[in-house]
Amino acid sequence: MEEVNISRDYRKVPANRLTNRLGLAEYDRHLQFVDNNLKAGRYVLPLKQHIGAHSVPVVKPGDLVDTGTLVAVIPENSIGANLHSPAKGIVKEVSANIVIEA
Repeated sequence: MEEVNISRDYRKVPANRLTNRLGLAEYDRHLQFVDNNLKAGRYVLPLKQHIGAHSVPVVKPGDLVDTGTLVAVIPENSIGANLHSPAKGIVKEVSANIVIEA
């Protein structure tokens, strides 16, 4: 393992100087947070989330779901993703996607 240079504490660069040298100063600004409370009215959950197996739906059209309700499970002995409802709503469609309207 390499030993620490004894002048390490004297070689530090102040953050604002480094920001200027890297050309990032124009991006280093404080912005006011704006909470728009965006809410979608329709959620589309693909049953195929990634390279793994398709999830199997456990809901049917017309079912009421709450936020966090399990809507699809992975097949046994498979790699995949369980899907949960992102919002309270009604299941409108179950095909290659699960469509939930809030």
